Amino acid sequence: MTDFDVAIAGGGLVGAALAASLADLPLRIALIDQHALTGMSDQRDEDGRSLALSWESRKILERLGVWTAIANEAARMDRVHVSQRGYFGVTRLRAADLRAEALGYVAPYHSVAAALAERIEAQANLTVIAPASMTEIQAVPGAVELALDSEGGPSRISTRLLAGADGGQSSTRRLLGIGQQVTDYHQQALVANVRVEGGVAHEAWERFTEQGPMALLPLKNNRLALVWTGTEALTAERLAWSDGVFLEQLQGAFGYRAGEFTGVGKRVAFPLRQVLAGQLVARRAALLGNAAHSLHPVAGQGLNLALRDVRVLASLLAEGGDPGAWSLLDRYAELRSGDIRLTANATDALIRLFGQPSRLLAHARGAGLYLLDKAPLLKNRLARYGMGYRPALTSVLGT
Repeated sequence: MTDFDVAIAGGGLVGAALAASLADLPLRIALIDQHALTGMSDQRDEDGRSLALSWESRKILERLGVWTAIANEAARMDRVHVSQRGYFGVTRLRAADLRAEALGYVAPYHSVAAALAERIEAQANLTVIAPASMTEIQAVPGAVELALDSEGGPSRISTRLLAGADGGQSSTRRLLGIGQQVTDYHQQALVANVRVEGGVAHEAWERFTEQGPMALLPLKNNRLALVWTGTEALTAERLAWSDGVFLEQLQGAFGYRAGEFTGVGKRVAFPLRQVLAGQLVARRAALLGNAAHSLHPVAGQGLNLALRDVRVLASLLAEGGDPGAWSLLDRYAELRSGDIRLTANATDALIRLFGQPSRLLAHARGAGLYLLDKAPLLKNRLARYGMGYRPALTSVLGT
């Protein structure tokens, strides 16, 4: 008999969400992480990371019973304003046009992490093994055996299914020998929270510039979450600016449409790459979240895509049977590969389309934004896509 039915590698948002989604199933779950899970939630301050959550992600978090705790700190996105700096043409996506409560939400990372941590803290069918590192995956009859290195010394556990949710530097992916396809955009994203006066509530902004896209997402308390992309050299320069110079340059780059920027919090940067795993499954193993796909943040789809991984895998496991059977793993790969490929290709296409420096092409892009704004059927379809609607998944899994 195996030690566990499902072992989840990675105790971050995706691993915790998967654990929570299996709470009511007759399965023995292990959650393995390199760090103690008490550190899962960031310090609760205004400079912490922010997460863009689609409408569909809200529904997934509601099913897990954690949305109420998150909602108190989440800001609605009712409208998204898409433009190109210095050129004619704007597209406006509106929740009202879809008769929806919101297009999505922006929540502090710490609120999502804390809600998930609280949800799994007393989970009866869950064993947390942390801090521990996975050093080997070995096939055994009817299971895989995991070699772990922890403070108490080396140990081994067996599981019928290994779910790799251990991030972009996934040990699961590496130990399984799964390759990856990497697209390096040779840019970095600077992220920070900025204070604003005279802004527009519940509105998000996506502006494409010569140096790369800029996004401003609504937060509570007159703040916006900024994502500002640029070359490594330009990003290093932006990080080195004083707060006053930074705000002046940001105002000059974005203008006053979103209000007057009056303060900025901690600034951090990270490289921009698209990384796609060569395959989603192996013998008694499945990848999800950043272990399977890391995307450019231009459309804010990273965590939303990962939560759909969680939803699909959990739904398949709820059907019963052997959790590591090839038939289940094949079905998981079939249901997820199309969504992952489409989302990755769409994100990459946006970067390439708006990254071309040609003025003629810039005018054509502006005309395209203008025409899209005047085509409600196409525009609303695009908005629903951003909200996380995937008809193929809905038809299989239901709402």
